[in-house]
Amino acid sequence: MALYFSSSQVPALQKYSFSNRIQILAIAISLLSVPQKLLLNIAKLIILTALFFIVAKLQGWTMLLPMVAIVVTYPLVINPMMLFMAQKNLKRAIEKYEHEAAKQAEDESEQNTEK
Repeated sequence: MALYFSSSQVPALQKYSFSNRIQILAIAISLLSVPQKLLLNIAKLIILTALFFIVAKLQGWTMLLPMVAIVVTYPLVINPMMLFMAQKNLKRAIEKYEHEAAKQAEDESEQNTEK
């Protein structure tokens, strides 16, 4: 499995818009097993805790640079981890998303015909 930094780089998601990719990834993450979700959340917690302790020791304007670094680097670390873990569930997530989208379109067409 390849390592991607953005959902637009994932071949299975390239044909979808940004909002659709986010929905599909949310479904794929929800399909992760409990230990996988735990691992992902612990990784996030470790990164945030370490960065918090670094920033907590600084005072005044000296904390501005580490805060900017956190805002920039956090997504660069977390997104590839999340995308890597979600890859094995992408096929099922896309199927589920398309099924839900088709059902929603069908419901909307039924509502339009009733009016």
